[in-house]
Formats: sequence, structure tokens, C-alpha cells
Amino acid sequence: MSDFTYNNFSFPSLTSYVVETRKRLQSPLQIPEYAVAGEEVLAPRASAQMKGDPYLLRRAVFQAQEGQNAKFRPNTLRPIPFEQYPKLYRAAQFTMEAAKEFADLDVMIQIYQTDEPAYVHQAMAFAFLSKAWLYISEHCFFDREMFEISEICYLLGHELGHAQCCHTTLELLTGVSLGKNVEYSADRAGMIVCAKWLHSQGCSADELPSKALISCTAALDKLMTADSQETINLHAYDYDALKQRLDEWISAPTSLPRDRSTTHPNLARRALALYYFGQSEMFYRCLALTQEKRHLCDDKQLQTLMNTLLTKMGGKA
Repeated sequence: MSDFTYNNFSFPSLTSYVVETRKRLQSPLQIPEYAVAGEEVLAPRASAQMKGDPYLLRRAVFQAQEGQNAKFRPNTLRPIPFEQYPKLYRAAQFTMEAAKEFADLDVMIQIYQTDEPAYVHQAMAFAFLSKAWLYISEHCFFDREMFEISEICYLLGHELGHAQCCHTTLELLTGVSLGKNVEYSADRAGMIVCAKWLHSQGCSADELPSKALISCTAALDKLMTADSQETINLHAYDYDALKQRLDEWISAPTSLPRDRSTTHPNLARRALALYYFGQSEMFYRCLALTQEKRHLCDDKQLQTLMNTLLTKMGGKA
């Protein structure tokens, strides 16, 4: 039986799906090392659930995928046309290569249109086992100069992180909402892909943390600004003002505002978490780069910083 396609979605055939599921059952579900501590506790539960009937499991995944499809305007989901969106296309190609290199995932990236306001400026991921689908709103690229390529690499890499960290799998198989802290894990993957792109363009290992932090935070800031319908000239985005804000957040972390969203941390907290990650041994290890600079955080120190950010920095409302 060939792969089944539903409204531009491609899903493995029953035969290939069952073979892959049974192969995955030989070892527990693996969560990548960069994931924020806590996600791995659900992995054994999900692994045990996969030992059920693979056919029923496939049906559950397919139904979840249909639910994802409902967010999109019919017949608008399609591959990224190079001639229309060259920056997005280059970033997508680079992200797919990175997915095979450090995430061991077969990735499909597509653009979509939607009539739901919450998804107009958005990227999403759906993944199960070794296959991942990443989606990004075409509306983000009607203005072709809204993002630099490094910023798009972060956006797509963030969704790749959701896929590699098995967030779809964990939620689907355990029935547990993973909360907003998974965004920090996905942000780390986004920063890795962004840094890989910058390094491929000649950025030195010493410069990667600061330059990747700017690109990642700018991408988030632009998305949030566009989503709120505020007036902003994206052609003349003020990167100097962003750097000043980053310096303020880093120098006074206890003054960060509280999160208002129940699903996503605010920009300041995400930026500070990315800053911590960029100053860690784990960041360079994930990039397969050596770094002679002193005072890098080891894994334990990085986790202590994250614990403080997540639990003790109440900040102001």
C-alpha cells in the first residue's frame, strides 16, 4: 500500500507505519539533550503506550493530523515556491538539512493560509516517530523583507524542536498538556538552527551566541508585533533598540514582567533563557563546535539558571 495523502498531508502507509512503530519499540522514546529538564519524565509513559496496537495508534495520529488541518484554509497548503519567497525557501532547505544532521528527522515544510486570527502570524509543527511536518503562515511573507534568513531559520528551527522533543507524541499518547515550558526547549532548537546558518555564512564561534540571540529575539518580536496589529515599519526594524532591551533584561532578570499567556512565555523571559543557553557548554556541544572562551555554564549551572527563571523570578505584572 502506498503512502496515504489527505489534502496535501502525506502520511506513511499502514505497512510502513507498523514496521517503523515496532522498530521504535525496541528502545524507549528519546528526548534530546537540549530539552529543558522535566520533559523526559513522560517519555516512558509514551513508550509504553506505543506498545499497543500500531493500527489503532496510527488512527489516533491521523485524527490528530486532521485536527491540525482544520486550522488551514482549504487548498492553500503547499510547498514553498522559490521564485515567490526566496529567503523562506533557502531557510527551509537549510532547516531540512539540519533536521537530518542533528535531529535525525525526515521533515516536510509547507506554507499555509488561514482565516483564524490566532494563526495568521504563526508557525506550527506536527510530528510522530521519525517524520515531521512544519507549517508556516504565508501571511508572514507577504512583506518579503519582514525577516532575515537567520530569523526564519530560528522560526523553523523552533518548530523542528517541538518535533524532535516529541511534543506531539507525548501529548497525544499521555493525554497530558505539556504547558508553556516546552517553548523554551523549542527555542533552543531554533537557536541551534539559526547559529548553524550564521556559522555557515562565516560567523565565528565567539560571535555566535550574541548574533544568534539577536536574530532569535528579533524574529519573535516581529511576530508578536505583527500579531498584535500594532503599527511598525518592518523594513526599518530597530535592532539597536532591541539590543538595549536585551541588555536591560540580562542585567536585571528579577525585573522581568510576569507571563500573561497560559501557552507561551513572554519575550523577555524567552530572550533571557536563550541568552543562558548561548552561554553554555551545551550550546556549543549541540553545534559540534569547540569553544575556548572561559566561564561557559556547564549543564548543572544552566539548569540552575533555568530553574531560577521558571520558579523564582516573579517580576512585575
